[in-house]
Amino acid sequence: MTLPFDTNRSQDTIRTDSRWSLQQTPAWAAILGLVIFTILGILAGAGFSRIGFLALSFSVGIFLYQRYPVLYTGFTWWLYFLTPLVRRLIDYRAGFQTEAIILAAPFLVTAITLPGFIRYILKSYPYRQMNLPFVLAFVAICYSFLIGLVSLEFSFRLIRTFAEWVSPVAFGFFVSSKWQNYPTYRKNTQRIFLWGTLVMGAYGLVQFIAMPPWDSYWQQKVVEEVGYVNAIGGESGTAIWGTTNTNGTLALLLMPGILLLLTRQSSLSILAAVIGCLASLLTNSRTAWILVLIALFIVIGNLRSQLQIKIILFALVVGLLVLPLANIQPFSGMISSRLGTLSNVLHDSSFQGRSAQYTEFLEDGLLNPIGRGLSSVNHPDSGIINVIAEMGWLGATPFLGALILLVWQMFQASRENDLFMFVARAIAVPLIISPSGNFFSALPAFMIWFFAGMVMASHRYYQHQLNQP
Repeated sequence: MTLPFDTNRSQDTIRTDSRWSLQQTPAWAAILGLVIFTILGILAGAGFSRIGFLALSFSVGIFLYQRYPVLYTGFTWWLYFLTPLVRRLIDYRAGFQTEAIILAAPFLVTAITLPGFIRYILKSYPYRQMNLPFVLAFVAICYSFLIGLVSLEFSFRLIRTFAEWVSPVAFGFFVSSKWQNYPTYRKNTQRIFLWGTLVMGAYGLVQFIAMPPWDSYWQQKVVEEVGYVNAIGGESGTAIWGTTNTNGTLALLLMPGILLLLTRQSSLSILAAVIGCLASLLTNSRTAWILVLIALFIVIGNLRSQLQIKIILFALVVGLLVLPLANIQPFSGMISSRLGTLSNVLHDSSFQGRSAQYTEFLEDGLLNPIGRGLSSVNHPDSGIINVIAEMGWLGATPFLGALILLVWQMFQASRENDLFMFVARAIAVPLIISPSGNFFSALPAFMIWFFAGMVMASHRYYQHQLNQP
């Protein structure tokens, strides 16, 4: 039986490398077509380019998924990197829209993997133990979706929330199922985040020094329409958000970029790391800073001494380059003031707000075994509250069990000379166990399941190698 994710299919073995080749000309032509359409739509100030970008992104995604799965992976990541910037450029030329349908593009392209994942669940029993976390999470999300249908009105918000929860799980399974081509996916991921960190970080620095008019226009419109600026530029309203929509989102995307640069050490990697670290500091996102530090400790603590020294030296070089830049104007003022709040976190307004949320939850959420249904709760600072409140204990038990099993399985994977595998694990685990932040849906969930899927793929790849005669 040939499964939808069977890595023996010809398109996976023939077209695995993400670098340009004659075989990949149709793929790059499709991507270039989307780029040209987007640029022309922006220059023309055409409102229809929003729908056009969404439809073309989805069409290109399907084409790449079916014939060039490695390029499909990179294409999806770049949509997460750049779609908010495309939205702002179109809004600047064609007029601001509060409900930006164009922002659904990356999630829609991510969801392309969902039908194949469902076919796997229906056709493949008993399940492989390594795939069990994906299946358990999927079942829990579907349960919460059904509760939402019963207790809430059927709405676009409910469908969107379901997609933001379930499509990252399917994408993570898709990546893990490509284990036979793991080295190619590993190299492609390193390349994606090298250039992604350079682009997002450099744009963020430009934004801080001299904000482009489309960003200023969009920020002003958000303040007028929504009434607050915290969602964009942090508590002070001055933090950078780069090519994304919020400072927290930019910091979250720079996290894997900075860490993955440890696995591909070169002059360009050092430059990207310096730019990425400085941009991360300017996001004012303490949660992301702490996640990076935790990830570094996880990586260093699991490596043999030779690789530990290599990582520490690379980090020292980057740190020595970032430190002088962070201590000159205009960077130093904002960075130092935000770093200062780390020493007095108990009296910080963000911490106090989160404490109040947990207190409210303990009085209400723990007593609801069934749950309120997907999209019924919105606690942006606590994924655990969202899971238990929306899924109830009936849904939260398999979902949280899936995450626990996922972490356990990731720590069973081991390959002394594969630094990428250690870093991928160190990216996923802090996001899963973090008490601060809602990381179980949308982009953060995509990051968790993608990097967990890469670790699972590495484990199966090396196990297969060991079993070869």
